[in-house]
Amino acid sequence: MKIYNSFEDIEMELEQLSLQKEIGSVNLKLKFEQAKDALTPATIFSNLVASIAKKAIALKIVNKIIGR
Repeated sequence: MKIYNSFEDIEMELEQLSLQKEIGSVNLKLKFEQAKDALTPATIFSNLVASIAKKAIALKIVNKIIGR
């Protein structure tokens, strides 16, 4: 349990907690927007194509190494 020496200490702590809450709220909104942007059809398609391309390149390299 925290012991406060004055009302000023209490007010300062309440202000600090209020600011932390506001920062958390802004961070949550930002993360939501980022997630929403990441789930657009264009982004999903782009990520899928990039993934397929990486796997195709890796497969070509492996086939060259093993001599196929």
